Amino acid sequence: EKSELKLAQQFFQKAVAADPNHAEALLRLGRVSGLLGRHDQAVAELQQAAASIKDPQLSYYASLFLGCEYAALSRQNEAREQYERAATLYPTAQSPLLALSQIARNSDDLQGALTFLERVFALPRKDPWTDDPWWIYDLAHVRDADTLVDEMRRMLGGLPR
Repeated sequence: EKSELKLAQQFFQKAVAADPNHAEALLRLGRVSGLLGRHDQAVAELQQAAASIKDPQLSYYASLFLGCEYAALSRQNEAREQYERAATLYPTAQSPLLALSQIARNSDDLQGALTFLERVFALPRKDPWTDDPWWIYDLAHVRDADTLVDEMRRMLGGLPR
């Protein structure tokens, strides 16, 4: 796993070097940096990405990941703020509520932890794939694949489908 994360980090670093304003590459680089235990570096990368992201789904990921990194750095208030922001972006998502429950538990606020868990169980049961984008994070990089392929075809003179 660690060797794959290091390889992913190298690829995302190359993507960011080619286009320093590529917010999604920065977002994914920040996530990988955090998974490698480089929490300060991850916060810097994620903050830079979050500042230019316009897409709500990517903003949600940025808030979740920043929350995770702040929590790893024992910056609980900042972690809480990020998880609350994620919960605002996707009100039916369970992931930020579970994270907020964990922060409350870590602070010995058992009633607060329980309150967030009760909110999770009160969520409407619909489609987890659309209610919480975390479920599709590993697939989110291809959500606009058709558009990208069509654009490539146009750029190359209209290749056949």
